[in-house]
Amino acid sequence: MEFSRTPVGYLIQHLCPLEWKLLSESNIKGLITPELIDMIATASEDEFFQSEAYRLALIDYREFGLATPHKKAKSVTQEIKYAKIRREKRLKEIGKNKNPNRFTTTGRDSVE
Repeated sequence: MEFSRTPVGYLIQHLCPLEWKLLSESNIKGLITPELIDMIATASEDEFFQSEAYRLALIDYREFGLATPHKKAKSVTQEIKYAKIRREKRLKEIGKNKNPNRFTTTGRDSVE
């Protein structure tokens, strides 16, 4: 079984694409440890890593590893739901990064 079929892997893959990329790039010898997930979650500013769903999924992964009895399968409804969540996160980040004064000139470059 692959990591993306575990509850924690499935949720990270669909809700936190940046963290998913970090996990997949740092995946050495095909094993993603709970400690690695926890380190990335601690460094991330994503609110998902503060949720109860994440904590429960990580507990499940710590206990069962890849042999979890709670396998996740993709469905169209879930894909749409997670796509909407990712879109809302991107729009929120775009709004947070907008600086209304970024195109104004100051100092010696100012036009008088």
